[in-house]
Amino acid sequence: MNSNKIIVQEKVPFKDDLTDILKLKPNQRILGLRLKLRVYNAIDSAKLTEKRIKVNQKFKLKLQKKKDKYSRINEKRIERAKRKGKDFYTEKIIKDSVNNDLLFRERMKYKFGEDPKVFDSTTFNKASVQINNYLRKRGYYIPKLISTVVYDSSNRKADV
Repeated sequence: MNSNKIIVQEKVPFKDDLTDILKLKPNQRILGLRLKLRVYNAIDSAKLTEKRIKVNQKFKLKLQKKKDKYSRINEKRIERAKRKGKDFYTEKIIKDSVNNDLLFRERMKYKFGEDPKVFDSTTFNKASVQINNYLRKRGYYIPKLISTVVYDSSNRKADV
């Protein structure tokens, strides 16, 4: 999706409110460039998932080593408690943990980057109905709303 335009024939004080109603919004521009979209597209998702799998395997291996260490410590504690003639001993428990840390590329792609906005006719129709309802509530009882979409097939973009 390339851009949204609202053209009002009469001068109305709530033109900004009409742009807020629109659900379809184009990708954000920074200094005229769609930088967030470029960052999102520059990072390969397949390589990112491979790296995530590799990091998770390392984390599972590290966690397994920690569990083995804790089981050895618990065995020593049981032996020590039996030698002293105690029935009770405190067991060292490992917390079940998950690797929630995002990789740098994951952070760049999914936190900073912005996925491409694709034109959807159902949300377009819903937005035009909502604009019509908004105008009725504001006092325009018979609003004339013309909504058009201009497709550019060579660039695969749409102007709403």
